[in-house]
Amino acid sequence: MKLVRSAAIISLCTLLSRVLGLVREIFAATFIGAGWVMDAFAIAFQVPNLFRRLFGEGALSAAVVPVFSEQLEKKDKRSAARFVNASITMLGLVLGILTIAGIGISFLLPLMAGDTPESQRWMDLFSRLLRIMLPYLPLICIVALVSAVLNVLKHFAMPALASTVLNICWIAGFVLAWKMTSDPEQAVIIIAWAIIVGGVLELLLQVPVLMAKGIKYRPVVDFKDEGVRSVLKLMGPTALGIAVVQINLLVDSVIAKVCVTGDGAVSALYFGNRLMQFPLALIGISLATAVFPYLAEHAARGKTAEFASELTRAFNLCLFVALPASVGLVLVAAPIVKLFFQWERFTASAGARTVSVLVCYSVGVWAYCCLHVVNRAFYALKDTATPVRVGAMMVGANVTLNLILVWPLGESGLALATAVTATANLLILMRILGRRVPEMRFVKVISSAGRTAIACIGMAFCCILWMMYVAPGFDTYFDRTLTKRIAAVVAPAAVGAASYIAFAVVLGTAEMKALIERLRRRKEPARDEGS
Repeated sequence: MKLVRSAAIISLCTLLSRVLGLVREIFAATFIGAGWVMDAFAIAFQVPNLFRRLFGEGALSAAVVPVFSEQLEKKDKRSAARFVNASITMLGLVLGILTIAGIGISFLLPLMAGDTPESQRWMDLFSRLLRIMLPYLPLICIVALVSAVLNVLKHFAMPALASTVLNICWIAGFVLAWKMTSDPEQAVIIIAWAIIVGGVLELLLQVPVLMAKGIKYRPVVDFKDEGVRSVLKLMGPTALGIAVVQINLLVDSVIAKVCVTGDGAVSALYFGNRLMQFPLALIGISLATAVFPYLAEHAARGKTAEFASELTRAFNLCLFVALPASVGLVLVAAPIVKLFFQWERFTASAGARTVSVLVCYSVGVWAYCCLHVVNRAFYALKDTATPVRVGAMMVGANVTLNLILVWPLGESGLALATAVTATANLLILMRILGRRVPEMRFVKVISSAGRTAIACIGMAFCCILWMMYVAPGFDTYFDRTLTKRIAAVVAPAAVGAASYIAFAVVLGTAEMKALIERLRRRKEPARDEGS
C-alpha cells in the first residue's frame, strides 16, 4: 500500500501537470496549427528535451537514486549531502558548456538551408528558437536531479508538481502571444521565452524543499568524490542507451520532415505523441518513480525476495491500469483529437493525420508504461548496461521499421514502428530480468495479465456496442458543437471504465481485490465512530 500511496500522490500531481499540458497543446493547435511553424518549434524543443531526458530524468537520475540510497544506508547524511552538492555542481558545469556550444552552433545552421525561400525561412526560425530554448537544458536537468534526491527521501509531491509551473508559464506565453500578435512565427518566439521562465521557476520551487530535508546547496567541485565517481560509472552506459533512444525520436521527426510530402507530418507526430504521453506519465512514469526508491533500498540491503515481490506488484499494477488505457485510447482516438485540437487553424486533414498517429502510438502504451518499471528494476540493481544493449538493438530495429513503414503509412508508420519495438524491448528485458532475479515469479504476472486482458476485451466490446448503437441517438440530445464533442469522449470513456471495473470484479483480479479491501478499511473507522 505504500507503493500505491506514493504512486497515487505522483499520479495526482502528474494529472494536474498533464491537464495543464493538454491545455497548452490545445492553444498550440488552435493558434499555431499543424504547419511549418509548428514543425520548426517541435524539432527545436526536442533538442533541449533530448538532453533533459539524457542527463536529467534519464541517465543521471537513474545513477543518483541507487548511489544516494546506498550513501544514506551506509554513511551519514552529511556525506550524502556533500555528494548531492558535488553532483549538482558537476551537472551545472558540463551542461553550461554544452549550452554555450549549442548556441554557437545555432548561428551556423542558416548556412545549411536549401536554396528555396521557404527552406531558408524555416531554418532561420528553427535556429532562432533553438538559441532561445537551449538555456532550458541546464535548468531542467538540475531540477530532475533534485527531484530524484527528494524521491529517495520519500518526498514525491513537490517534484511531481514542479512540471505544472512550466505548463502554467507555457499557457501564459500563449495568452501573451494571443494578445500581442496574430503572426504564428512571433507567437512561438514568445512561447520559447516563456519556457525559459518556467525552467527558472521550477528550480526555485525545489530549493526550499531540499533545504527543509537538511540538504543546503554549497558548490563542491570534486570529481574524485566516491559517490560522483560511482554516478559517472553507472551513468555512462545508461547515457549511451538513452542517447540512442532519444536521438531516434529526433530522427523520427527528421524522417517525417524529409520523407513525407508537404508540411504537417512533424506536427501530427508531435500532437499524437503528446496525447499518448498523458496515460504514460500518469501510469508508467508515476509508478516507476514511486517504486524506484523501494527497489533501490531492497537492492542495497541485499533483500532479493523483497525486491522480486515489490517488482511483481508494481508490474501487475502497471498492467492493470495501462492495458485498458491503451485499448481505450485506440477506441476514442478520433473524438479526443476532434475535441482537443480540431479548432481554428487545426484543419480536418491535420486532425485525421493526428488520429492515425495516435492510434498507432496507443497500441504500445501498455508496453511504454511497463518499460519504465522494468528499466528501474535494472537501475536499482546497478545494472545499466543490459537496458543499453537491448535498447541499442531496438533502435536499429526501429529505424529499419521506420524506413519500411514510412512509405506506405507516412508519419503513422513511424508511430507504429515505435509501438512494435517498445513491445519487443519489454519482452526481451523481462526474460533477462527473470534470469537475473530467480525469485521473480512471472507465472503470477502472466496470470494477472491474462485476467486484465480478458477484462479489456469485455470493455472494448461494450464501448463498440455503445458507439455503434447508442451513441448516434445519444448525440441528438446535444445541440452545440462543444457539448457534442465532450459527450463523444466522456460517454464511451465512462462506459469503458464501468465495464472494465465490472469485468475485473467478476474475474477476481488481485489488484481490484486490493482496491476493494483498501476502501473497506477506510470505511471501518467511520463505522466505529458512529456506533
